[in-house]
Amino acid sequence: LPPNLNDVGIYDYTDIEVFFGTYVGNGEMRSVSSGWTDPGWNDNAMDHDIGLVRLTAAGPATPLPPATSAPYNNQSVRVAGFGVTSENGTDSDRKRQGSATVDQLYLTSMDLAGSPSSTCFGDSGGATIANVGGQEVLAGVHSRSDCYGLSYEMRVDAYLGAINNFIGAAPSCAADGQCASGCAEPDPECP
Repeated sequence: LPPNLNDVGIYDYTDIEVFFGTYVGNGEMRSVSSGWTDPGWNDNAMDHDIGLVRLTAAGPATPLPPATSAPYNNQSVRVAGFGVTSENGTDSDRKRQGSATVDQLYLTSMDLAGSPSSTCFGDSGGATIANVGGQEVLAGVHSRSDCYGLSYEMRVDAYLGAINNFIGAAPSCAADGQCASGCAEPDPECP
């Protein structure tokens, strides 16, 4: 997410469109009106690899509620993403899902062990879904993977304050931690 995509020509959240579907090119697109990127993230950081976008119109999928607590070690989770199926793969044209297991919990992140599925290149930003009390929740967001079985995920419950802040209020041109478009002066949070 901005400001980290200048090298591919994305300078603002409004330059992004979100795809809904199973196969690339066969689905629906939604424009983005604003977004938030954790300011602690950088290429060398292991944590803070999380952000949010606000769509200009509701998407066709029902959003999952965010997890309010950490998953537990050895919990089976579902992973989903558009990544390739092997380190040198070129098959990133469809959404896939599989099962993994929570291997290690950290303060704001977690490791998943492939059992039998793992994430790979192109899955970043994809979902880690846990079942809590019979309800699916968004437990994590894919960050990195070795494509062989170890996946590194941001824990949604650890970022719940920032998520709720973003969800709860539309961005303004003031210093509110969110990027707003159409301000008389550039919003200080916009890249």
